[in-house]
Amino acid sequence: MTDPSIRLSTTLSLRVHAETVLGVQSGAVENGRSLAVMGTLHLPELRVEVEFFSHDGCGNGNGQPGELRATAVIVPRNFTMTVPAQRFDLPTRDQNEVWASTHAPNQDPPWTERYAGRLNGELLTFDQYITVDPTLDITFTRREGRNGGGVELEFAGELRFDRPSHMRLQFRCSRQSAAPASESNGHQATLMLAGARALIPRQTLPRMVGSTAWKSIRVIEAGGRVVCVEQLFDGVARSAS
Repeated sequence: MTDPSIRLSTTLSLRVHAETVLGVQSGAVENGRSLAVMGTLHLPELRVEVEFFSHDGCGNGNGQPGELRATAVIVPRNFTMTVPAQRFDLPTRDQNEVWASTHAPNQDPPWTERYAGRLNGELLTFDQYITVDPTLDITFTRREGRNGGGVELEFAGELRFDRPSHMRLQFRCSRQSAAPASESNGHQATLMLAGARALIPRQTLPRMVGSTAWKSIRVIEAGGRVVCVEQLFDGVARSAS
């Protein structure tokens, strides 16, 4: 058998659904009331496809080499992470129109601003999408199956968020609803803490894989978008051109 293990460590670009909740709470600041920020991040479902060279033409029955693949889910559907709970000073009563700005590196200016709603004493929930760049660190290992049943593929790792993700909240009165962000009061809230992790527990694929050389690894979203492709050479993962 060729090298039984391969480690993939690569940066992904993911679009994450952020569900944010704002509410007024008591007992946190001098005046007895504060603005509470909480919420949930909904990560996209991700699966990984590992391809091996198959020189015997038995990969998928069409006689072509390089067609032996194993696919596994690494981030399951409906996987969520919690926005850290935070508290801020309340805006003045007349500044009850809430706008939210998030980082958008491919735009000019490099942020996206949207209207979130009005603070009126009830919980305010709003949705937006943010772009995050986590590191996928995962190791695949081939092992002899039980009772001589062939070669199994085992994997484990993590999706690690090395950089924080922030959201700027602006509070405006109705007549300032179109004012530039710099001209309104606001707070910077954290949607994702630096160092946050989504663990990929150790799993073994139910199907058997070959013992020939590794060829490539692809990371794919549920909708079919290929997030990254890594070619494998001598047990080392390298980004495909």
